[in-house]
This record gives sequence, C-alpha cells and structure tokens, in this order.
Amino acid sequence: MKGLNLGMEEYQLPPSNLKKFFIHGVAPPFCTEVAARVPDWARRPLMQAWLPATMLDLLLLQRIALSFTVEPAAAPSAQLTARPLRQVMYGLLLGEEGKVMERDREGPQLKFIPVKNTSTASSLQLTLQTLDKAEAPLRLQVLLEALGVPEPSLASIPPSLRLPVCVTSFWLQRAQPPPDEEVLNVLLLWLSSGDAFRHRAALQMNPPPHKQKPDMQVSHSLNQWQSCLLSSVQLNQLLGLPLPEPPLSRLFEGTLVHQLVHRMRSGGKKKPILKLDPCSVKLYHTFQAVVHQHPPQQTHGMGEDTLRRQPLDDLTSTLQQLYSLQEEEEEEEARSSVWVQEDLSLSDLLSVKTRFSTKLRKNRSKNPELARKEERRGKDLL
Repeated sequence: MKGLNLGMEEYQLPPSNLKKFFIHGVAPPFCTEVAARVPDWARRPLMQAWLPATMLDLLLLQRIALSFTVEPAAAPSAQLTARPLRQVMYGLLLGEEGKVMERDREGPQLKFIPVKNTSTASSLQLTLQTLDKAEAPLRLQVLLEALGVPEPSLASIPPSLRLPVCVTSFWLQRAQPPPDEEVLNVLLLWLSSGDAFRHRAALQMNPPPHKQKPDMQVSHSLNQWQSCLLSSVQLNQLLGLPLPEPPLSRLFEGTLVHQLVHRMRSGGKKKPILKLDPCSVKLYHTFQAVVHQHPPQQTHGMGEDTLRRQPLDDLTSTLQQLYSLQEEEEEEEARSSVWVQEDLSLSDLLSVKTRFSTKLRKNRSKNPELARKEERRGKDLL
C-alpha cells in the first residue's frame, strides 16, 4: 500500500488541449511532423469527423486500405468503379504528380496497387493549403466534373438527393459489367420513395418474407454503387460540402433492395406492394432523365456490352410491378366494406338473440309458476 500511495502521489496527468476542444471547440495543434503535411484548416474538421480519417493516411503515408465486400473472386474488385473519384481526391491532397498505393483485391489476392493522381479542369485552380477558402461554385464544379454530371440537370432534384443521383449516373457510366436494368430501376425507386418501401416492409414482417438465394451479380453491382457513393461522399467532404450531405443511414437497405430486384424480375406476378404515388413517380422520371443523359463508358480490357436503355415512355410497366393501381385499391376497399357490413349484421343478430335470452331468463326468475308451466309444455312436446 505504501508503494501504491507513493505512485499515486507521483502520478501527474500530462498537459492536454482536449479540454479546450470539448468546451470551446478549439482543436489541438498537430505535432511538428504532421503539421508539415496537413494544412492547419483541416485540424478541426478532422477532430469532428467532418473529414475522412483516410485523409491522414494519404497525406502522411500516401497509401489507403480499401474496404472489402463479399463478391465472386472471378469478378473485378467493386472498388475499381470508384477509382476515378478517388484519383481526383488524391490529386487535391497530394498534387497531380505522384501515386497512391491502394490496398485492394486482384482476384482472390490482396495487393498494394499503385494508382496515379489525377485532376479535373477546375481542380487545377485549387491548392490544398487554401482549399477551405475557395469559392463554392468552383468547389461544386470540381465535384460535378469528377462525377460527370452538368450542374443544370440538378435543378429539379431535391438537395438532399443530388449527390446520390449523381453517384448513380457515374456508376451507370463506369460499372463493368453494365448493371442490369432492374437493379438501376430499383435503386431509383428506392431513392424516390424509400420511406414508403421501408414502412411497407415493416408492416409485412409477420409472416416473414419468402427467402430467396442472393444473386451474386446483383450484389456485385450494388457493391460498385456503394463504393462510388463512399468515394463521392469523401470527395464532397474534402471540398467542403458543395452538395448537401445525403442521409446515408436511409439511402440503402440491402435486404429490401435485393427483395425488390427479385420481385421486379418475377414479372409482377405477386401482389403489388404500394399504391401509386404521383410525387414519387415524378421524382423517378426526373432521376431517370439525369442518369440517362450520358452513354456508359467502356473500360479498357472489358467487353463491348452496352447497357440497355429503357425509354421514359415505357416506365409505366416497371412502376406497375411495384405499385398497385388506384382501381385495384378501390376494389379491395369495396370488398373489405362488404365484409365489414356482413360482420356488423351478424353481430347485430347475435346481439338481438342475446338480449332476448337475457330478458326471458329474467321473466322466469320473476314468475316461477310460469317457468314450470313452460317446462311441462316442453316435456309434453317431447
């Protein structure tokens, strides 16, 4: 105990600036080695997680470890689709000259792959040290050039969904093999009315939905989309959020999206799950117009497959596979109304009989002689 007391007396907390950060929002300074490579304006956003933590790995080590998803070993890594977005981010952080080592998958093997930094026409006007002071239109232009979407096409899209729609357009142009039409349609339907799908799924939890085997090709396409979304969010954060950050926790639910793809491929044989929503349909058409404004790009070494396009005039059949028509809803309501009326009539009849029996028992209890006569009549009839 004597030694413990002595140790407690000698123990002293080292000086720290965390108190100022948590109380006053003042970020502690970097150490000398880090401060030489990380701009001072990035201290507070990094501490508050407004900038991706991978930014430090890129600035200090010039390397990044990419996340891995479950996908066929023979398929190319899903991270390849988003590589052009990451290359623009590397160029902003490290300059156009140089390379970054990406830890990614080649076949079943994990390797460090050298990736060249790139830039867009507008990003050449930016420097890392003064990136936080750049004009908002310029930062937005850098992001949209990386995603390949013109700014005027975003005017009719809700602000919180502009980045996901741009990501979907980029993914549609770059993904190899090209995504199936059903996967694209389900993603756009989810973006336009995800809350309705989520609410409907919650109501159908009992009994549990039919389990189908996962489609690995669909999983690979969705992994590519999620990789593009992550890289675009990180680039958007680095540029100071020129586009509003989307509600990431509500953008994607893999289980429900897979179920919707399966349902769409079944040809609408099952009962539609939602009533037609004009607002959602309008958003869906808008998203379709944006993502289809550019043809998909071919990647070197890939096949010449092209993505089938669905004309906007033919979207009704797609929507009807997932949405119920107004007439079906009215017929269902009419049938339900008839059943309710029948139930009410039966309830009234039972109620009348019950009241009559109760009244009869009361009369018998008040007049015992009458009750005995009725019993004798019943025996005589038997």
